[in-house]
Amino acid sequence: MGDHEGDTLDDTAAWRGASPAMRVVIVVGAVLLAASVVGAAMFRRDARAAVARATEVRQQAEAALAAVAGQVSSARDEVARQTTRAREGAERERLVADVLSSPDLMRFIIPGSGPGAAAGQVFLSRSSGVVVSGVRVPKPAQGLAYQLWLLTDAEPMAAGTFTPDETGRVIFAADAPRVTGQVIGMLISVEPAGGSQVPSQRIFAQNRLGRPAPAPAAPDAAPSSTLPR
Repeated sequence: MGDHEGDTLDDTAAWRGASPAMRVVIVVGAVLLAASVVGAAMFRRDARAAVARATEVRQQAEAALAAVAGQVSSARDEVARQTTRAREGAERERLVADVLSSPDLMRFIIPGSGPGAAAGQVFLSRSSGVVVSGVRVPKPAQGLAYQLWLLTDAEPMAAGTFTPDETGRVIFAADAPRVTGQVIGMLISVEPAGGSQVPSQRIFAQNRLGRPAPAPAAPDAAPSSTLPR
């Protein structure tokens, strides 16, 4: 207690004994010291705020880049799908043209009965391929598809699976299977989407009467079958 009071008295005496110039120096030094302390605190606060803003900006930039990357990836996938569809469409059109212009062309009418029922034809060229053209074809149940079979004097030969579009239209083309015997007809059955080794009993259409068809006709409302249940 006595020492503290002595220090205070000494400081007071020193202040009183100091010249005016020295007092100015002391005051200015004190002000500068206080300013430096306050400035350091403000700098630390501003630095923290700047770091927080920089972190937020970086996170926003990363999110924007991720969104752009996702959009680019989606656009690239869509272009790839469209390219694939266009290529498949061009290949199908080429095959259809080859089949319909083949000298060994055979035509099978899809038979049935009733107005507004499915109608269509199967075109076969053993040298070029097979084409199925149909309208108003009912869509099979989920997980099922139509499968085309070529009837021979031996075992039926699978010739591919297909499904109609939303309007019931079918344009299917595929290479013809290798058949050693005579083709005496066609059969369309309802099978699992991946196809079957032998036709099931769910027969959609069949025709054992084939004839040369140098000028194929478009499908019309000729008698046709209905989808079995």
